[in-house]
Amino acid sequence: MKDNELLLEKIIWYDIDESGYIKDSLKNKPAIYIYKKSCGKTRFYVGSSMQLATRISSHRCSVINWGVYKDRGCPILYKSVLKYGWNNF
Repeated sequence: MKDNELLLEKIIWYDIDESGYIKDSLKNKPAIYIYKKSCGKTRFYVGSSMQLATRISSHRCSVINWGVYKDRGCPILYKSVLKYGWNNF
């Protein structure tokens, strides 16, 4: 088995529901997170944060207020979410 495969086995994966709900035990923890687009061509966005809940909330707020905050954040992710919806991530 390759080293990368061994590392992936040690990772604990959690899903975030459509509303952005994060388990209480993860809310104020540092994390590396991945958004995966599940429709059409598969794409990934990888990010990190010292406070996961705050960052997830920030992404959702930026999508909702995209017209105001176009110069901040992750425009490729936000445009994709606006086009395909959160339920496809």
